[in-house]
Amino acid sequence: ERMASGAIGARLTGAGFGGCGIAIGPRSEAETIARDAAARYARRTGLTTLPIAEQAVDGARIVRH
Repeated sequence: ERMASGAIGARLTGAGFGGCGIAIGPRSEAETIARDAAARYARRTGLTTLPIAEQAVDGARIVRH
């Protein structure tokens, strides 16, 4: 089941130093999810935020040439 913005799930992390909201959802919905989260945050707090849509990739690894 999806959240109202289209995200599959979301959480807050690092709230002690300003925090960061992370949401997971379909790539096709990334911009909408980010925009809606920023708008909701602004309405509730009166503060603005910088929404960034990113794509997960493989983790760090040793690169040998």
